[in-house]
Amino acid sequence: MIRAGFGSEDLEAVFPVKRPIRERCEVKTFYAESGRETALWAVLDFMDFDLPAVNGLKEAVVRAAGVEWKHVHILTTHNHGAVTCGEADREALARSVAAAAVSAKKNAAPAVVRSAFAEVREQVNYRRRIYIPELDGSATCFYGPCLGNGFDSSPFVEHFLHELSLEKTAYTGRMPTRRPVQKFERGDPTLFIMEFASASDGRPLGSFVRFAAHAVCCNQPGFYSSDYPWHVRKILSGRFGGITLFFNGPCAEIAPGIECKTSGGEQWLGRVLAETALSAVRNEPFEPLEIFEDRCRTVRLPVRPEILSGRVDLPAAGLPASLSERKRHLERIHFADTLEFLLEKYRSGEKTLSGTVEVELGLLRLNARKILAFPGETFSSTAVMVAAGMEENVATVTEHGRTVMYIPPREEYRRGGYESICAIVSPEAEEILRREAGRFLRE
Repeated sequence: MIRAGFGSEDLEAVFPVKRPIRERCEVKTFYAESGRETALWAVLDFMDFDLPAVNGLKEAVVRAAGVEWKHVHILTTHNHGAVTCGEADREALARSVAAAAVSAKKNAAPAVVRSAFAEVREQVNYRRRIYIPELDGSATCFYGPCLGNGFDSSPFVEHFLHELSLEKTAYTGRMPTRRPVQKFERGDPTLFIMEFASASDGRPLGSFVRFAAHAVCCNQPGFYSSDYPWHVRKILSGRFGGITLFFNGPCAEIAPGIECKTSGGEQWLGRVLAETALSAVRNEPFEPLEIFEDRCRTVRLPVRPEILSGRVDLPAAGLPASLSERKRHLERIHFADTLEFLLEKYRSGEKTLSGTVEVELGLLRLNARKILAFPGETFSSTAVMVAAGMEENVATVTEHGRTVMYIPPREEYRRGGYESICAIVSPEAEEILRREAGRFLRE
Protein backbone atom coordinates (compact mmCIF):
# COMPACT_ATOMS: atom_id res chain seq x y z
CA MET A 1 0.00 0.00 0.00
CA ILE A 2 1.19 3.52 -0.80
CA ARG A 3 2.33 5.76 2.04
CA ALA A 4 1.18 9.40 2.08
CA GLY A 5 2.01 12.28 4.40
CA PHE A 6 1.48 16.02 4.79
CA GLY A 7 3.55 18.86 6.22
CA SER A 8 3.22 22.59 6.87
CA GLU A 9 5.43 25.54 7.80
CA ASP A 10 4.74 29.22 8.39
CA LEU A 11 6.49 31.62 5.99
CA GLU A 12 6.51 34.79 8.10
CA ALA A 13 10.29 34.65 8.57
CA VAL A 14 10.99 34.85 4.83
CA PHE A 15 9.16 38.15 4.20
CA PRO A 16 11.40 41.19 3.68
CA VAL A 17 9.17 43.72 5.48
CA LYS A 18 7.63 43.25 8.90
CA ARG A 19 3.99 44.18 8.54
CA PRO A 20 0.70 42.68 9.69
CA ILE A 21 -0.24 39.24 8.39
CA ARG A 22 -3.99 38.81 8.12
CA GLU A 23 -4.37 35.36 6.57
CA ARG A 24 -1.24 33.39 7.40
CA CYS A 25 1.09 32.60 4.48
CA GLU A 26 2.39 29.03 4.54
CA VAL A 27 4.01 26.22 2.61
CA LYS A 28 2.06 22.96 2.50
CA THR A 29 3.67 19.71 1.38
CA PHE A 30 2.51 16.29 0.21
CA TYR A 31 4.81 13.25 0.28
CA ALA A 32 4.12 9.90 -1.36
CA GLU A 33 6.18 6.71 -1.24
CA SER A 34 5.94 3.33 -2.93
CA GLY A 35 8.99 1.14 -2.52
CA ARG A 36 11.90 3.19 -3.81
CA GLU A 37 9.75 5.71 -5.65
CA THR A 38 9.03 8.90 -3.73
CA ALA A 39 7.66 12.34 -4.58
CA LEU A 40 7.26 15.67 -2.84
CA TRP A 41 4.81 18.37 -3.92
CA ALA A 42 5.09 21.75 -2.19
CA VAL A 43 2.56 24.58 -2.61
CA LEU A 44 3.50 28.02 -1.29
CA ASP A 45 1.49 31.16 -0.67
CA PHE A 46 3.66 33.13 -3.08
CA MET A 47 3.10 35.19 -6.21
CA ASP A 48 5.64 33.44 -8.44
CA PHE A 49 9.18 32.05 -8.68
CA ASP A 50 12.16 32.31 -10.96
CA LEU A 51 14.15 29.24 -11.96
CA PRO A 52 17.09 29.75 -9.53
CA ALA A 53 14.64 29.99 -6.63
CA VAL A 54 12.84 26.81 -7.70
CA ASN A 55 16.13 24.95 -8.09
CA GLY A 56 17.27 26.15 -4.67
CA LEU A 57 14.10 24.84 -3.05
CA LYS A 58 14.38 21.53 -4.87
CA GLU A 59 17.97 21.13 -3.71
CA ALA A 60 16.93 21.82 -0.10
CA VAL A 61 14.24 19.12 -0.31
CA VAL A 62 16.66 16.64 -1.91
CA ARG A 63 19.16 17.14 0.93
CA ALA A 64 16.63 17.14 3.77
CA ALA A 65 14.10 14.53 2.68
CA GLY A 66 16.06 12.36 0.26
CA VAL A 67 13.56 12.77 -2.58
CA GLU A 68 15.07 12.55 -6.05
CA TRP A 69 15.38 15.91 -7.84
CA LYS A 70 13.00 15.06 -10.69
CA HIS A 71 10.30 14.11 -8.19
CA VAL A 72 10.30 17.42 -6.30
CA HIS A 73 7.58 19.82 -7.47
CA ILE A 74 7.37 23.46 -6.39
CA LEU A 75 4.10 25.32 -6.97
CA THR A 76 2.49 28.54 -5.78
CA THR A 77 -1.09 29.66 -5.18
CA HIS A 78 -0.21 32.75 -7.29
CA ASN A 79 -1.15 34.84 -4.32
CA HIS A 80 -0.90 38.58 -4.99
CA GLY A 81 -1.05 39.40 -1.28
CA ALA A 82 2.26 37.77 -0.33
CA VAL A 83 5.62 38.26 -2.07
CA THR A 84 7.57 37.22 -5.13
CA CYS A 85 10.74 35.16 -4.85
CA GLY A 86 12.86 38.24 -5.57
CA GLU A 87 11.69 39.82 -2.31
CA ALA A 88 12.04 36.79 -0.04
CA ASP A 89 14.91 35.62 2.17
CA ARG A 90 15.85 32.63 0.06
CA GLU A 91 17.86 30.83 2.72
CA ALA A 92 15.01 31.09 5.21
CA LEU A 93 12.58 29.99 2.50
CA ALA A 94 14.65 26.91 1.69
CA ARG A 95 14.74 25.97 5.37
CA SER A 96 10.97 26.31 5.66
CA VAL A 97 10.22 24.21 2.58
CA ALA A 98 12.74 21.56 3.62
CA ALA A 99 11.22 21.39 7.12
CA ALA A 100 7.73 20.95 5.66
CA ALA A 101 9.05 18.21 3.38
CA VAL A 102 10.69 16.37 6.28
CA SER A 103 7.48 16.67 8.30
CA ALA A 104 5.42 15.22 5.44
CA LYS A 105 7.81 12.29 5.09
CA LYS A 106 7.83 11.66 8.85
CA ASN A 107 4.03 11.72 9.00
CA ALA A 108 3.57 9.39 6.02
CA ALA A 109 1.47 6.29 6.57
CA PRO A 110 -0.27 3.65 4.43
CA ALA A 111 -3.27 5.53 3.14
CA VAL A 112 -6.82 5.23 1.96
CA VAL A 113 -8.34 7.97 -0.20
CA ARG A 114 -11.61 9.27 -1.51
CA SER A 115 -12.10 11.97 -4.11
CA ALA A 116 -14.67 13.81 -6.18
CA PHE A 117 -15.13 16.47 -8.84
CA ALA A 118 -17.89 19.00 -8.31
CA GLU A 119 -19.25 22.10 -10.01
CA VAL A 120 -19.59 25.17 -7.81
CA ARG A 121 -23.28 25.98 -8.20
CA GLU A 122 -23.28 29.74 -7.91
CA GLN A 123 -21.07 31.88 -10.10
CA VAL A 124 -18.02 32.82 -8.04
CA ASN A 125 -15.51 33.62 -10.80
CA TYR A 126 -15.47 35.06 -14.31
CA ARG A 127 -13.34 35.19 -17.44
CA ARG A 128 -11.91 38.65 -17.02
CA ARG A 129 -11.20 39.22 -20.71
CA ILE A 130 -14.12 40.76 -22.57
CA TYR A 131 -14.33 41.18 -26.34
CA ILE A 132 -15.40 44.69 -27.42
CA PRO A 133 -16.73 44.53 -31.01
CA GLU A 134 -16.06 48.17 -31.93
CA LEU A 135 -12.42 47.70 -30.96
CA ASP A 136 -12.09 44.25 -32.55
CA GLY A 137 -10.11 43.41 -29.45
CA SER A 138 -10.28 42.36 -25.82
CA ALA A 139 -9.98 44.33 -22.62
CA THR A 140 -9.19 42.97 -19.17
CA CYS A 141 -11.17 43.68 -16.00
CA PHE A 142 -9.22 42.85 -12.83
CA TYR A 143 -12.12 43.01 -10.33
CA GLY A 144 -15.58 44.47 -9.82
CA PRO A 145 -17.94 42.07 -11.67
CA CYS A 146 -19.85 39.99 -9.14
CA LEU A 147 -23.21 38.43 -8.31
CA GLY A 148 -24.42 41.78 -7.00
CA ASN A 149 -24.19 43.43 -10.43
CA GLY A 150 -24.98 40.33 -12.44
CA PHE A 151 -21.45 40.13 -13.86
CA ASP A 152 -22.56 42.72 -16.41
CA SER A 153 -19.57 43.94 -18.42
CA SER A 154 -21.34 46.92 -19.98
CA PRO A 155 -20.47 49.52 -17.31
CA PHE A 156 -16.84 48.36 -17.41
CA VAL A 157 -16.73 48.56 -21.21
CA GLU A 158 -18.19 52.07 -21.06
CA HIS A 159 -15.45 53.10 -18.64
CA PHE A 160 -12.74 51.45 -20.73
CA LEU A 161 -13.87 53.29 -23.87
CA HIS A 162 -14.08 56.58 -21.96
CA GLU A 163 -10.54 56.19 -20.67
CA LEU A 164 -9.33 55.37 -24.19
CA SER A 165 -10.75 58.70 -25.34
CA LEU A 166 -8.55 60.28 -22.64
CA GLU A 167 -5.50 58.37 -23.96
CA LYS A 168 -5.46 55.84 -21.10
CA THR A 169 -6.28 52.17 -20.56
CA ALA A 170 -8.27 51.13 -17.49
CA TYR A 171 -8.52 47.63 -16.05
CA THR A 172 -10.94 48.54 -13.25
CA GLY A 173 -13.85 50.94 -12.90
CA ARG A 174 -17.44 51.27 -14.07
CA MET A 175 -19.58 54.04 -15.56
CA PRO A 176 -23.32 54.49 -16.16
CA THR A 177 -24.23 53.21 -19.60
CA ARG A 178 -27.10 52.42 -21.91
CA ARG A 179 -25.17 49.64 -23.57
CA PRO A 180 -27.09 46.33 -23.63
CA VAL A 181 -26.17 43.87 -20.91
CA GLN A 182 -23.23 41.69 -21.86
CA LYS A 183 -22.26 39.27 -19.12
CA PHE A 184 -18.72 38.24 -18.35
CA GLU A 185 -18.43 34.53 -19.05
CA ARG A 186 -18.30 32.24 -16.06
CA GLY A 187 -14.82 31.01 -15.23
CA ASP A 188 -13.97 27.35 -14.77
CA PRO A 189 -16.53 26.12 -12.17
CA THR A 190 -14.78 22.79 -11.47
CA LEU A 191 -13.59 21.91 -7.99
CA PHE A 192 -11.56 18.79 -7.19
CA ILE A 193 -11.25 17.34 -3.70
CA MET A 194 -9.18 14.39 -2.48
CA GLU A 195 -9.09 13.28 1.16
CA PHE A 196 -6.45 10.99 2.71
CA ALA A 197 -6.71 8.91 5.89
CA SER A 198 -4.55 6.31 7.62
CA ALA A 199 -5.31 2.80 6.44
CA SER A 200 -4.62 1.34 9.88
CA ASP A 201 -6.72 3.49 12.18
CA GLY A 202 -8.64 5.95 9.97
CA ARG A 203 -6.99 9.05 11.42
CA PRO A 204 -6.96 12.00 9.01
CA LEU A 205 -3.76 12.68 7.09
CA GLY A 206 -4.73 15.60 4.85
CA SER A 207 -6.51 16.68 1.71
CA PHE A 208 -6.17 18.40 -1.67
CA VAL A 209 -8.56 20.94 -3.09
CA ARG A 210 -8.32 22.58 -6.50
CA PHE A 211 -10.18 25.57 -7.91
CA ALA A 212 -9.30 28.19 -10.56
CA ALA A 213 -9.31 31.91 -9.73
CA HIS A 214 -6.62 34.54 -9.20
CA ALA A 215 -5.92 34.99 -5.47
CA VAL A 216 -6.73 38.70 -5.53
CA CYS A 217 -9.70 39.12 -3.19
CA CYS A 218 -7.96 41.26 -0.59
CA ASN A 219 -4.39 42.03 -1.70
CA GLN A 220 -3.45 45.46 -0.37
CA PRO A 221 -0.10 47.06 0.55
CA GLY A 222 -0.77 47.38 4.29
CA PHE A 223 -0.63 43.68 5.13
CA TYR A 224 0.29 40.21 3.93
CA SER A 225 -2.44 37.70 3.22
CA SER A 226 -2.79 34.28 1.63
CA ASP A 227 -6.25 35.34 0.44
CA TYR A 228 -9.13 32.90 -0.15
CA PRO A 229 -6.93 29.74 -0.25
CA TRP A 230 -6.27 30.24 3.48
CA HIS A 231 -9.99 30.15 4.28
CA VAL A 232 -10.45 27.02 2.16
CA ARG A 233 -7.60 25.32 4.00
CA LYS A 234 -8.76 26.44 7.44
CA ILE A 235 -12.31 25.15 7.00
CA LEU A 236 -11.33 21.82 5.42
CA SER A 237 -8.53 21.12 7.91
CA GLY A 238 -10.97 21.87 10.71
CA ARG A 239 -13.64 19.55 9.32
CA PHE A 240 -11.46 16.77 7.88
CA GLY A 241 -8.48 17.03 10.19
CA GLY A 242 -4.94 16.87 8.86
CA ILE A 243 -3.37 19.42 6.50
CA THR A 244 -5.05 20.80 3.38
CA LEU A 245 -3.17 21.77 0.20
CA PHE A 246 -4.84 24.27 -2.10
CA PHE A 247 -3.92 24.05 -5.80
CA ASN A 248 -4.91 26.93 -8.06
CA GLY A 249 -6.28 25.79 -11.40
CA PRO A 250 -5.17 27.38 -14.70
CA CYS A 251 -6.58 30.88 -14.24
CA ALA A 252 -4.64 33.32 -16.42
CA GLU A 253 -7.93 34.84 -17.58
CA ILE A 254 -10.06 34.04 -14.51
CA ALA A 255 -10.75 36.39 -11.58
CA PRO A 256 -12.84 35.91 -8.43
CA GLY A 257 -16.27 37.54 -8.50
CA ILE A 258 -15.75 40.21 -5.86
CA GLU A 259 -17.05 43.76 -5.87
CA CYS A 260 -13.97 45.31 -4.25
CA LYS A 261 -10.88 44.40 -2.21
CA THR A 262 -12.51 45.28 1.11
CA SER A 263 -15.82 43.43 0.71
CA GLY A 264 -14.72 40.25 2.53
CA GLY A 265 -14.65 38.30 -0.73
CA GLU A 266 -11.79 36.12 0.47
CA GLN A 267 -13.92 34.76 3.34
CA TRP A 268 -17.01 34.32 1.18
CA LEU A 269 -15.18 32.51 -1.61
CA GLY A 270 -13.23 30.31 0.80
CA ARG A 271 -16.45 29.30 2.53
CA VAL A 272 -18.29 28.51 -0.73
CA LEU A 273 -15.43 26.37 -2.04
CA ALA A 274 -14.93 24.52 1.25
CA GLU A 275 -18.63 23.73 1.59
CA THR A 276 -18.74 22.53 -2.03
CA ALA A 277 -15.78 20.24 -1.35
CA LEU A 278 -17.31 18.84 1.83
CA SER A 279 -20.62 18.15 0.14
CA ALA A 280 -18.98 16.53 -2.90
CA VAL A 281 -16.86 14.02 -1.04
CA ARG A 282 -19.07 13.32 1.99
CA ASN A 283 -20.72 10.18 0.63
CA GLU A 284 -17.77 8.85 -1.34
CA PRO A 285 -16.24 5.62 0.00
CA PHE A 286 -12.56 5.42 0.95
CA GLU A 287 -10.41 3.04 -1.07
CA PRO A 288 -6.84 1.83 -0.55
CA LEU A 289 -4.20 4.01 -2.22
CA GLU A 290 -2.65 1.38 -4.48
CA ILE A 291 -1.37 3.28 -7.53
CA PHE A 292 1.17 6.08 -7.34
CA GLU A 293 3.18 7.55 -10.21
CA ASP A 294 5.06 10.84 -10.41
CA ARG A 295 6.51 12.34 -13.58
CA CYS A 296 7.90 15.59 -14.96
CA ARG A 297 8.57 16.77 -18.50
CA THR A 298 10.71 19.67 -19.68
CA VAL A 299 9.37 21.76 -22.56
CA ARG A 300 11.09 24.64 -24.33
CA LEU A 301 8.87 27.46 -25.56
CA PRO A 302 9.82 30.14 -28.12
CA VAL A 303 10.35 33.69 -26.86
CA ARG A 304 8.77 36.82 -28.38
CA PRO A 305 10.95 38.60 -30.97
CA GLU A 306 10.75 41.91 -29.09
CA ILE A 307 12.25 40.31 -26.00
CA LEU A 308 15.04 38.71 -28.00
CA SER A 309 15.88 42.04 -29.65
CA GLY A 310 15.30 44.06 -26.49
CA ARG A 311 13.20 46.56 -28.44
CA VAL A 312 9.53 47.31 -29.06
CA ASP A 313 8.96 49.31 -32.24
CA LEU A 314 6.46 52.13 -31.80
CA PRO A 315 4.89 54.27 -34.52
CA ALA A 316 6.49 57.71 -34.77
CA ALA A 317 3.16 59.50 -35.11
CA GLY A 318 0.97 60.52 -32.18
CA LEU A 319 -2.01 58.59 -30.89
CA PRO A 320 -4.45 57.50 -33.63
CA ALA A 321 -7.94 59.00 -33.68
CA SER A 322 -9.58 55.58 -34.06
CA LEU A 323 -10.23 54.01 -30.64
CA SER A 324 -9.34 50.54 -31.90
CA GLU A 325 -5.98 51.75 -33.24
CA ARG A 326 -5.46 53.82 -30.10
CA LYS A 327 -5.94 50.73 -27.94
CA ARG A 328 -3.32 48.82 -29.92
CA HIS A 329 -0.94 51.79 -29.78
CA LEU A 330 -1.29 52.18 -26.00
CA GLU A 331 -0.80 48.47 -25.47
CA ARG A 332 2.44 48.60 -27.46
CA ILE A 333 3.57 51.41 -25.16
CA HIS A 334 2.68 49.31 -22.11
CA PHE A 335 4.59 46.41 -23.63
CA ALA A 336 7.65 48.65 -24.12
CA ASP A 337 7.37 49.85 -20.52
CA THR A 338 7.19 46.24 -19.29
CA LEU A 339 9.99 44.96 -21.50
CA GLU A 340 12.81 45.19 -18.95
CA PHE A 341 10.76 43.24 -16.40
CA LEU A 342 9.96 40.56 -18.98
CA LEU A 343 13.61 40.40 -20.03
CA GLU A 344 14.58 39.76 -16.43
CA LYS A 345 12.05 36.95 -16.18
CA TYR A 346 13.34 35.43 -19.41
CA ARG A 347 17.01 35.62 -18.47
CA SER A 348 16.52 34.26 -14.97
CA GLY A 349 17.93 30.76 -14.85
CA GLU A 350 18.63 30.41 -18.58
CA LYS A 351 22.23 29.27 -19.09
CA THR A 352 22.25 30.52 -22.68
CA LEU A 353 19.79 32.90 -24.30
CA SER A 354 18.89 30.61 -27.18
CA GLY A 355 15.55 32.11 -28.11
CA THR A 356 13.56 29.66 -26.01
CA VAL A 357 12.62 29.40 -22.35
CA GLU A 358 12.52 26.20 -20.31
CA VAL A 359 9.36 25.23 -18.43
CA GLU A 360 8.29 22.02 -16.75
CA LEU A 361 5.08 20.02 -16.62
CA GLY A 362 4.32 17.85 -13.60
CA LEU A 363 2.04 14.81 -13.34
CA LEU A 364 0.93 12.97 -10.20
CA ARG A 365 -1.23 9.87 -10.43
CA LEU A 366 -3.03 8.51 -7.36
CA ASN A 367 -5.20 5.51 -8.22
CA ALA A 368 -7.39 6.64 -11.15
CA ARG A 369 -6.94 10.37 -10.49
CA LYS A 370 -4.27 12.47 -12.19
CA ILE A 371 -3.06 15.94 -11.29
CA LEU A 372 -1.53 17.68 -14.31
CA ALA A 373 0.51 20.77 -13.42
CA PHE A 374 1.16 23.57 -15.91
CA PRO A 375 3.83 26.29 -15.67
CA GLY A 376 3.29 30.04 -15.48
CA GLU A 377 -0.07 31.69 -16.02
CA THR A 378 -1.76 29.17 -18.25
CA PHE A 379 -5.22 29.89 -19.66
CA SER A 380 -8.08 27.68 -18.55
CA SER A 381 -8.95 27.06 -22.21
CA THR A 382 -5.54 25.44 -22.68
CA ALA A 383 -6.13 23.07 -19.77
CA VAL A 384 -9.64 22.18 -20.93
CA MET A 385 -8.42 21.21 -24.39
CA VAL A 386 -5.59 19.08 -22.99
CA ALA A 387 -7.85 17.20 -20.58
CA ALA A 388 -10.70 16.74 -23.07
CA GLY A 389 -11.72 13.14 -23.45
CA MET A 390 -10.09 12.02 -20.20
CA GLU A 391 -13.46 11.86 -18.39
CA GLU A 392 -13.35 13.03 -14.76
CA ASN A 393 -9.90 11.74 -13.95
CA VAL A 394 -7.71 14.82 -14.54
CA ALA A 395 -7.40 17.83 -12.26
CA THR A 396 -5.39 20.59 -13.93
CA VAL A 397 -3.36 22.98 -11.77
CA THR A 398 -1.03 25.89 -12.47
CA GLU A 399 2.09 27.77 -11.32
CA HIS A 400 4.32 24.69 -11.45
CA GLY A 401 7.97 25.70 -11.23
CA ARG A 402 9.23 29.03 -12.55
CA THR A 403 7.01 31.66 -14.06
CA VAL A 404 7.15 32.72 -17.68
CA MET A 405 4.24 35.07 -17.07
CA TYR A 406 1.19 34.59 -19.32
CA ILE A 407 0.96 31.88 -21.99
CA PRO A 408 -1.98 33.11 -24.10
CA PRO A 409 -3.53 31.18 -26.99
CA ARG A 410 -2.58 32.63 -30.38
CA GLU A 411 -5.87 34.48 -30.95
CA GLU A 412 -5.51 36.32 -27.65
CA TYR A 413 -2.36 38.06 -28.90
CA ARG A 414 -4.33 39.44 -31.82
CA ARG A 415 -7.13 40.62 -29.57
CA GLY A 416 -4.73 42.28 -27.15
CA GLY A 417 -5.46 43.08 -23.52
CA TYR A 418 -3.36 42.95 -20.37
CA GLU A 419 -2.42 39.28 -20.61
CA SER A 420 -0.95 39.62 -24.09
CA ILE A 421 1.20 42.53 -22.90
CA CYS A 422 2.71 40.52 -20.02
CA ALA A 423 3.82 37.48 -22.03
CA ILE A 424 7.41 36.38 -22.54
CA VAL A 425 6.60 33.65 -25.03
CA SER A 426 5.55 34.05 -28.66
CA PRO A 427 2.06 33.27 -30.01
CA GLU A 428 2.90 29.70 -31.07
CA ALA A 429 4.08 28.77 -27.55
CA GLU A 430 0.64 27.86 -26.23
CA GLU A 431 0.12 25.37 -29.07
CA ILE A 432 3.47 23.74 -28.27
CA LEU A 433 2.69 23.55 -24.56
CA ARG A 434 -0.78 22.17 -25.22
CA ARG A 435 0.54 19.51 -27.61
CA GLU A 436 3.32 18.40 -25.24
CA ALA A 437 0.95 18.35 -22.26
CA GLY A 438 -1.51 16.19 -24.15
CA ARG A 439 1.19 13.70 -25.09
CA PHE A 440 2.51 13.68 -21.53
CA LEU A 441 -0.93 13.01 -20.07
CA ARG A 442 -1.84 10.24 -22.50
CA GLU A 443 1.48 8.44 -22.18
